[in-house]
Amino acid sequence: TQKKLYPVYDKFLGFEIDGIENYFYIYEEGEHSYYRYKYIKHIGSSRSSKSWSIEEKAIRVCETISNSRVTVWRDTRESLGNSVWKDFRKIFPLSGRKYKFPKNTVPIYFGNGSMIEPHGDDTTNAHGITQDIAWLNEPYKMTKDTFDQIDQRANQIWIDINPSGKHWSDD
Repeated sequence: TQKKLYPVYDKFLGFEIDGIENYFYIYEEGEHSYYRYKYIKHIGSSRSSKSWSIEEKAIRVCETISNSRVTVWRDTRESLGNSVWKDFRKIFPLSGRKYKFPKNTVPIYFGNGSMIEPHGDDTTNAHGITQDIAWLNEPYKMTKDTFDQIDQRANQIWIDINPSGKHWSDD
């Protein structure tokens, strides 16, 4: 690659180059880039635009990077449909995007092969689901075991949470 390599510190994913174990991330965005940060946690009060901002970022990732898979997780599929998915239905027309949403909470497909996919911790087994980005929306009731399964199979994890006391995501 002709891209600039940057050193990576503890707790970042490593990878091999030419059989030698090096720990680097490629910072610039591009076809062969690695995400600079594995975990991004958004903390803020209710109605502080955490979810809307993350939704817009998820849409932009899917619009600009072909074959991206962004999964959105919440404690139940029903609560996901009543919160995040309702916001997606509002954001698309407000931003001038045209997308016809069915009544059900089903994946949002993009013309370049990318998708934003809904998952409830109550209906989806996190074992085996591979994703480029996993967004854990207010994962208060999600177990650490579910997170560990998602963590093993995601390139990057976004968490948005209201400050409410100690949570496993603090670790």
